[in-house]
Amino acid sequence: PWLPTPRALVRVPVGETAAGDPALQRRFAWSDRGSGRLALDQLHAFAWLLGPKLDPEARLHALVDWISFHSEGVGWEPAPTSRRVLAWLKCLTTPGALPPATETHGRVLPSLAEQLTHLERHLEVERGSERLLWNLLALTTAATLLEGGDAERWRGAASRLDRELERQIGPDGAHESRCPMLHAELIEGVLDLVNARRAVGAPESEALADTAAAMLGAHAVWTHPDGEIALLGDSALGVAHPLARLATYAAALGVKARGPAAPGVLETARVVRLERAPFVVIFTAAPPAPACQPAHAHCDALSFELSLGGERLVSDTGVFDFGEGPWRDHARATRSHATVEVNEAEQAEFWGADRVGGRPDAGLVRAEPGLCVEGVCAGWSTAEVLHRRLLAFDAGGLRIEDRFDRPAERARLLLPLAPGVEVRLEGRSARLGTRRGGRLHVSLPEARWRVERRTCFVELGSEGERSVLVGEARKLAAADWRLTPEERDG
Repeated sequence: PWLPTPRALVRVPVGETAAGDPALQRRFAWSDRGSGRLALDQLHAFAWLLGPKLDPEARLHALVDWISFHSEGVGWEPAPTSRRVLAWLKCLTTPGALPPATETHGRVLPSLAEQLTHLERHLEVERGSERLLWNLLALTTAATLLEGGDAERWRGAASRLDRELERQIGPDGAHESRCPMLHAELIEGVLDLVNARRAVGAPESEALADTAAAMLGAHAVWTHPDGEIALLGDSALGVAHPLARLATYAAALGVKARGPAAPGVLETARVVRLERAPFVVIFTAAPPAPACQPAHAHCDALSFELSLGGERLVSDTGVFDFGEGPWRDHARATRSHATVEVNEAEQAEFWGADRVGGRPDAGLVRAEPGLCVEGVCAGWSTAEVLHRRLLAFDAGGLRIEDRFDRPAERARLLLPLAPGVEVRLEGRSARLGTRRGGRLHVSLPEARWRVERRTCFVELGSEGERSVLVGEARKLAAADWRLTPEERDG
């Protein structure tokens, strides 16, 4: 069995079916680019195969349809191939997920072998980062669960996977992309491999389980009290499993989270969590990462997300998709994050869908768990203006101090709010209210303030709206904020 725990049954609740859904009786639009690249990639990755709306016959129909009608095209690119291989392997090894094995073995296993051989020849070495990890996870997991044919050769990917995990997962347990959504997906992939090895009695990899433990500990740092991730970098909700579910899966495999050396401080990723009731702050002071291929980076140095009384109040913009276009430009822009835009310039020189030219010089100065964090940033085209930001708790709440070594000729101070947060601007102060009655008073720095309505992307491929506090200032040398909780309604 795929999983010697109830996890597989949770993933495949075969009691709920959609065998009568007419959409499942038609051919899938495997090559319909009119639906958009994001939708096409998700279709070919097959994560939906293990959802609750498909019965065993419908799942087999989807597999055979892909095999019959998609012999070339986008689905054969390395990224969707890696994800699809892992999804098909889960289906093949989950009891009751597919009909009896005769037809499954006769059509699906030969196709899997062909896909894996193709993937082996097209590893994304040049793209690197998490794409290469997915390639190697697919080959290694397949080599663990399959026998005969080329499986013996695929086993050679295991040592390369170990080296790549060691390179990409920092000492603090965070993936080098500093993207919580991708990090969570990779945790599941690593746990699945641990699970596969144990299920078939393969030699235990202590390093693999240890990596999973460190990744879980890092994931807790950038998870809000609502159980969901901070939207740092290319992150959105509803894609990866939340921390609680991943931790339950890990516990069933005997893997326990191991937090960073300093509580709440991801030193390599340069992300810090400060927590003092009723606040949780998630702060980043990182340049685009990794330096070799920062495809998922945003202009978010010295930005933060904030929860008040368990509810998200200050939030990042999220991401709509990963293709070039105005929504991607909007999601990555400096003005889409809770930081300061200097001289109307972006922190980094982004171009295309995932390329970065000039980059800011950013980093952590100090982090005292539960007390304060300080970071610095100089934008790629405004290197002469060094921005220092301190966030610190005191008896009255949370204070934010922005300092500039050389005054910014034009500065835009930004406080993007989570969807549903109400805002009332009163001169140089604002009152914020959450859906459940949380209240926060914000003493604003000296500037010309306004409230704007802007687009956000809390879920991948979905547009929403939220309020953003925007302050305009000239020759700004310092800015002081104070966030004070007020008595909750009711």
